[in-house]
Amino acid sequence: MKHLKSIALVTALCVLCTLLPATVLAAENVELIFWTPLTSNADKAVQETLIDTFQKENPDISITVEYVSHSDWYTRWMTAIMNDDCPDMCQLDQSEVSWLVAQDIIAPMDDLFAKMDPDGTDFANATAAVNSARGGDGNLYGIPFSVNINCLWTRQDLLEEAGIDPYSIKTWDDLDSAMAAIEGDGITAMGMALAREQCAQQQLFIWSYANGAYYFDPQTGAYLLNQEDTKVKIIEAMEYIKKLFDNGQLPSGVSNWKWADYRTAMANGELGFTSSWGGDIGIAAEVNPDMLSNLCVIAHPTGPSTTDTAIHDFGGWYWSVTKTEDAAKQAAVEKWIEFVYQPDNVALETTARPVYNIPVMQSVLESPIFKNDPVTAMFLDDISYIMENILPHCTRVGFEAGPSVLAGQISATLFASDAFQAYLFNGMPIEEAYNMLDKGFQDLMVEYSYPIEGPYAK
Repeated sequence: MKHLKSIALVTALCVLCTLLPATVLAAENVELIFWTPLTSNADKAVQETLIDTFQKENPDISITVEYVSHSDWYTRWMTAIMNDDCPDMCQLDQSEVSWLVAQDIIAPMDDLFAKMDPDGTDFANATAAVNSARGGDGNLYGIPFSVNINCLWTRQDLLEEAGIDPYSIKTWDDLDSAMAAIEGDGITAMGMALAREQCAQQQLFIWSYANGAYYFDPQTGAYLLNQEDTKVKIIEAMEYIKKLFDNGQLPSGVSNWKWADYRTAMANGELGFTSSWGGDIGIAAEVNPDMLSNLCVIAHPTGPSTTDTAIHDFGGWYWSVTKTEDAAKQAAVEKWIEFVYQPDNVALETTARPVYNIPVMQSVLESPIFKNDPVTAMFLDDISYIMENILPHCTRVGFEAGPSVLAGQISATLFASDAFQAYLFNGMPIEEAYNMLDKGFQDLMVEYSYPIEGPYAK
């Protein structure tokens, strides 16, 4: 009888096993995909290293990376959203975080962030970057790992030959004098990206900021382009870049220049200054390492309508995760995020683009992998200068008072680039170009129900 009971029990267990889901019997193999617009060879090498290490530690999780260029970013996302084919995770900047929040695609990361930095010390210097990834509901939709800040990068060797201290360049008049002193003999005064796709509008915002022009009020988020003093400051910035173009102080073909163009030109010794996020350093390290010792960074000099320290544009780099109801995927995603935020892994990621990607975590800044990277080590003083003198004065159009529904839309549309390019290169009168810019913003505010008095007005 006992023997028969044993057979019956074994039979019952076998039947039960055939009914149990695979997750009970064995660890489920989870496949994750992430997108990144960081597409240099160095970026790809780091991602391959991180993925290989992670998969060895987590054999039940497979990671696939897709490299999506900035020029294709929004198109790829819109297609993925329409086809319900979004990646599980992505690397992106704060404007793109804001845009994806508006699309209701990415998930809050507050609990994971608190788990990663329970006492709030590791990200203590990253308050602005963290807050830029918060939605209107107060939730955190991206965790920053680095910032890149637009400054002026310059040929310190040429300035010193001309008897000019780079740090004495405080105003546009000072900059004009410095450019005049070093241009010629194969050196064009200034390089920047002025192509239509996101580039021209970035430089419009950057030079407007340097002249003291906020586009939205930093306390209330109120729209300011309908104010006369803001109009004067923005028009002065537009006219300044137009003067550089008309005087031949910008490179030939600059209307089509993207980021790689000015970075490469600076690395090859063709430019005196660049309005840049620091990507010049990584390119120089690849194509002309001898140039590295000639480069240094300074804060943007101020325009004629401000005596305050120049406002600087900054971009944060974040990891965000898309919404899912799949518990296994969610657990796997959290494992990956915790893994990539280990200090040495962030150090690998940021030194793939030395100086361009400045870590926001204190543990990474102190990491030997970061400090001993041979290119980064050459620019530790410049990084300290940026963090002490420039980072405290950083914001981004649409984020001045905090994240808003407009922030991502501004980056995703091209009306500002169109207005600026029409004035710079196509003969549009300045008043008409400004009105085109103003109308683009106002149309966007109507489309997304943004209150002209600002979402933070009391």
